[in-house]
Amino acid sequence: MAAADPNRLADLMRMLTPTKMRQTWRQTDRTGLRRQPVLDLHDYLDVHRRLDAIVRRVHQEVRSGSYRPSEADVVTLEKKLGIPRRLVMPAAIDALVLQTLIDILEKQIKAKQPTQNAFYSRSHASPSIDDFDGVFGYPWWILWPQFQAKIWKFARSSDYTVVTDISNYFDTVSLDRLRKSISAISTFREPVLDFLFLLLEAFVWRPDYIPFSGIGLPQVNFDAPRLLAHAFLFVVDRFLEKETAGRYVRWMDDMDSASIAMRTVDGYSETWTSASRPLEYDSTPRRRRF
Repeated sequence: MAAADPNRLADLMRMLTPTKMRQTWRQTDRTGLRRQPVLDLHDYLDVHRRLDAIVRRVHQEVRSGSYRPSEADVVTLEKKLGIPRRLVMPAAIDALVLQTLIDILEKQIKAKQPTQNAFYSRSHASPSIDDFDGVFGYPWWILWPQFQAKIWKFARSSDYTVVTDISNYFDTVSLDRLRKSISAISTFREPVLDFLFLLLEAFVWRPDYIPFSGIGLPQVNFDAPRLLAHAFLFVVDRFLEKETAGRYVRWMDDMDSASIAMRTVDGYSETWTSASRPLEYDSTPRRRRF
């Protein structure tokens, strides 16, 4: 294997230092692993007790270009009405690397958020499988009341509230388009995005030996998929912010807006379809009373 260019990987190495990985493990990652649907009988003590040696080794592997994610475990969990959902559980080291990276990227992505009416939640609060797509996570007890307060603010002066949802959102995201979107809203250098999407592609479930289609964010119960899925909808946020004069609110892919003309809903659908896939919405306007 050819040696990696240290200059090209400089930004990535500054993000994945042993110190930052140790901090992530102690503050969030070990807790997140403990809240996976399948528990480790030894509580990840094999990683915890050898953490210093492990993070130094990972840092060196990333520097040399030899780091590769391990095979992840896949579990099938039942949602409502018996509908199954496959949840990918990365190895502890891979989860640590992914979480360390996303903790740093989060600040820059959120700084480019075009509106204060869009919410996503972090994952380290043991959400149920029905809430996996970002409905209830840390800190839901702060964000959820804010979300409801915004709906209440415009619903009081509107006859109708339009409720929309993106069908099978995570499963239908194009990783190629997602990467272009993240690149457009950030100053991340190419090697950082290369490494991030290397991890994401490794965690996508693929049956048998079917090649990766490039479609689908991995269903991983950590922050990276939620944050990236949130950022992918910034194009919709900009559209609705303008068309509704700020009278809308979004929680991941669930959106509520004040009564607006059907042409606005159609324009919203076209905006999203150009980015990824069709929109689903309740075609019967409903009057909300509080």
